[in-house]
Formats: sequence, C-alpha cells, structure tokens
Amino acid sequence: MHGNSRTDIGGALGVTRQAVQQRFHAPHKRCSPETMTDELREAMVHVTQAAVHHRNNYIGTEHLLRGLTTED
Repeated sequence: MHGNSRTDIGGALGVTRQAVQQRFHAPHKRCSPETMTDELREAMVHVTQAAVHHRNNYIGTEHLLRGLTTED
C-alpha cells in the first residue's frame, strides 16, 4: 500500500475500505519444504500421487484427504 491507508485507497477508487482489503489482501504464505516435517513431506507425496493418478492438474480436498489418510 506504500504508505496509503485502505480508507484513502478506497476513497480514490470509490469503494469502501473493506472492499479494498478484500481485493488487495496479502497472499497466503506457502509452506516451503524446509519447514515441513517428514510426515508432512511424505503426506504431500501421497497427495501429489493421488492428483496425478486421477489426471488432475490441481490438488483438491479429495487429494488432501487421500494423502493425509494413506499409510505405507
């Protein structure tokens, strides 16, 4: 926002402060492999395998569930 408040930006755009906050919120931080536990890393392998197996180009809830419940 470079020193401008959400209220100021909203006023310039003709929208509310809440609208600015919703539209320009900070992106979520991604979990990097360095910060993952071994268990989480292993689960993510299963999650990815489930998505590939079903020929999906995304990871959805169904893949997460499968990856987190798969046991070796």
